[in-house]
Order: sequence, then structure tokens, then C-alpha cells
Amino acid sequence: MRVLIASFIFLFLSGNVFSQTFSLDPTFSNFSSGINNEINASAVQEDGKILICGPFTSYDGITRNRIARLNSDGSLDTSFDAGAGPISRLGLPGTIAAIVIDPNGKIIVAGNFSSFNGVSRKSIVRLNNDGSVDTSLNVTLLFDINDLLAVPNISNVVVDNTGNIFISGRFGYRIGTQTKYGLAKVNNSGVLDTTFSNFSNNATPSDWMVFCTYLLPDGKMLISRSSNPFTPVARLNSDGSLDNAFVVSDFFGLIKTIYPTVDGGYLLGGSVSNNQNGNHILVKILSNGRFDGSFQKYPAAGSSSINEITSIGIYDNKIYIAGKFSDYGGASGLNNFARLNLDGTPDEIFNIGTGFDADVKSMSRLTDNKIVLAGSFSAFNTNPVNRICRLTENSLGIKPLLFDKAMIYNTADSFNVVSTGSEINSIQVFSVDGREVFASENYFSKKVSIPFFNDLRNVYVFRITFSNGNSDVVKAVR
Repeated sequence: MRVLIASFIFLFLSGNVFSQTFSLDPTFSNFSSGINNEINASAVQEDGKILICGPFTSYDGITRNRIARLNSDGSLDTSFDAGAGPISRLGLPGTIAAIVIDPNGKIIVAGNFSSFNGVSRKSIVRLNNDGSVDTSLNVTLLFDINDLLAVPNISNVVVDNTGNIFISGRFGYRIGTQTKYGLAKVNNSGVLDTTFSNFSNNATPSDWMVFCTYLLPDGKMLISRSSNPFTPVARLNSDGSLDNAFVVSDFFGLIKTIYPTVDGGYLLGGSVSNNQNGNHILVKILSNGRFDGSFQKYPAAGSSSINEITSIGIYDNKIYIAGKFSDYGGASGLNNFARLNLDGTPDEIFNIGTGFDADVKSMSRLTDNKIVLAGSFSAFNTNPVNRICRLTENSLGIKPLLFDKAMIYNTADSFNVVSTGSEINSIQVFSVDGREVFASENYFSKKVSIPFFNDLRNVYVFRITFSNGNSDVVKAVR
């Protein structure tokens, strides 16, 4: 009888999780009054502190103009103060649309402003760790396409491992007799790279705007752009020229976020349409630019102003999406935040109650697997929160027993990843701000050596997937 009971217990414990919930992390708090307006973007530093930006003017009753930094527990970091912040040429508050941390740990913010805390800057500025302006970066050659006296509108910034800065948005600049639009590359000091092709030569300004960019590990770049007269997505070679092996011809729309998949494809979030499949807010394309017909797409309910995805991540073989939507894929409660299977279908064991009551504009996963979300919301699963929260995963039911773990040790010039269980299938490596810096698969070995990366970062997050589908996340320091 005891043997039968023991066997039953073993079989029960080895089953799948019945339900997994994400709940508010009680160790993270908005404290008393929190923030007085929405958050448009955020970034996580290597030390776990969180940078936020948006149209707010205070946090917990303390003045902070459009940008602030929080400690890991959600309290205001008073050692960071950007003073007056962004100011327009008319003396009104400017806007910040993008924030990124460069390889040296400094902070680059961009949007629409003519000065930052009293220092003249045209819509992009680099800050020191205390929030003061780093005067060694000054980008001066960009102009507004409708008003030469106005500053450019910058919507997105990415930085490569060597410190080069890629700027995208609605602006122009000139190289010789050519006028280029929407995408520029500058070095660490802000000097324009005139060798960067940018194929928009002398295009019609009103038809050229780059909404977002994603740097790929091989140096290529995926961009989303206005789709008249262009296709909405293009892949560029490292010199800025078009990658002709990537051809998009069967859809159009507005793409606001891009994320690569482990099989070489790309997830696109925004508003996508074609003649055969209608309107969707999340689609997948193959490495050649064509629609992936095996990925489940769900019709968008209403216009793109009602439904959109603003942030995508793939963690532990699951797709996480955040934005402005309700009951995604017909699953009740998947409001503004959802987890999907790799085929695009909602993950049936994912449970967040009623979700968020308003849109989520930013999502970051931390090294401890918790997730920070920020936006316009005031409640999560009916619990009051003030525009930013941190979620932690809880399991209701029994999780599978996992014996596959990885450890990492360093030699003189490489990381050595060792499995304690099954063979290693694939490895992804991310910087702490969530940018993928390395990806490879089909190792099928219990030990893998990866040479140190040629950049200035010292801390990385490794995601190791084993041959049986299990995965582990390990933090490594060079």
C-alpha cells in the first residue's frame, strides 16, 4: 500500500503546473503618493536601479522633471536629479520618448527638446550617474523636417557594444548634397557617421519616419518605418544599406516594437494588416521577411489607437507582451499584459486575474525573473498601484521537478557554461538592460565555452536551454 501511495505521489509531482500566477511583489512599493503622471519608458541599470521617464513632475512629493531613478525597492533615488530636465525652444516642458544605458553605464535620453537642465541639446542628451549632463556628447546636425528652426523628433535610440549610437525618429540631416531622413548613426561624441548608408536619400520627408530599431547580434539592424511608399519593416546591413535577402511584400501597417525569435524570425507588435488576414497587433515574420503562417494571429478589436503592443520579450520559451489590449486571444483577464506560447496562442496556465486597468508602456525582466512594468495604469488585478509595479511569479498547483541547472566559470578569455543535468541545446546572452548580445544553438554538450564579448560591459545574463526543453537563467560577471 505504501508503494502504491508513493508511486501516486511521484506521478502527481511530475505533472505539469496547473496554474501560474503573477502577483504584486510586496518588497516593491510606490510608497506614499508615488508618481503624478504616466511613465512612457524605463530602463534597468546593472545595479538594479530603475530609470523612468514621462510627463511627470514629481515622485513621492519630490520634484522630478520628466525623468527619475528608483531604488530596487521602488523608492526614489535622491542621488539622481536631472534638475529642470527637458525644455522646448518655447520654454515649455519638453518630452522624453526613449531612454537607454550605454556600455559605460551612462544614460542616454531622447525625445523633443532644445535644452536639458539649462544645457543646449537638440533632442538627445547623455547623463552622468547623478543626472548631470555629460557634455562630451553633442549631436547638432539633425533638424525637424517641417521647420528648420525646430529641434528633431527622436522616438528611439539604441547603442552598440562599442558605444556607437543609432538615432531614429522624424528628422532630417544632410551629407554633401544628399538629404537623409529618419535614421542616423553617430559616434560616442555625437559626430555623424557619413559612411552609414541610410537609403532614404532625398526621399519625401512626409513619407519617411523610423519608429523603432533593433540591433541584431550579427551587426545588422531591423527597422520599422512609415509604410508609404516603403514596406513597414526593413533589414539593414551593418553599413546601413538594405539587406536584399529580406523582402517584405505581403503586409503593411505601423510597427512599434520588434523582437527576434530563437528560430531566426521576428515578432512585430503594433497594427499590421494584409488582404488575407485582416488587422492584428502581433505577428511573426520569417528570416526572409515573409509572414509565418504557423504563428497564431488574433484580430484587433477596433483601431490601433485602442489596441497596440508596445513591448515584447521572450523568456523561458514563452512570449510576454504588454501594451493596450483586452482579453487577448479571447482569454479572459489578459488585459494589457499576457504570456503566450511560442506559436502565438495564449498560455492557458498563465493567470493574472483582471490584469491592468490601463495600458502598459514598458516591460523589463530582471535577473531574478521578476518583471517591472510601467505605464498609465492605476490597478493590477484590482489592487491599487501607481503607474509602476514589480510582479513576481507564484505557482498554484505543482511545478515539474527540474534537475537541469547550469553554472558558469571564467577562464582567461571565455565563459564556460556547464550543465548539471541534460545536454545544453542553446544559449542566449543578454546585457542587464535586456539587449541580446549573443545567441547560438545545437550544442548538444554538457560544457560550452564562449569567448568574452568585445564590449565594455561586465555583467551578463545567460539563458541556457537544455535538450529536453528545460531552461535556466544564470548571471555571469566577467
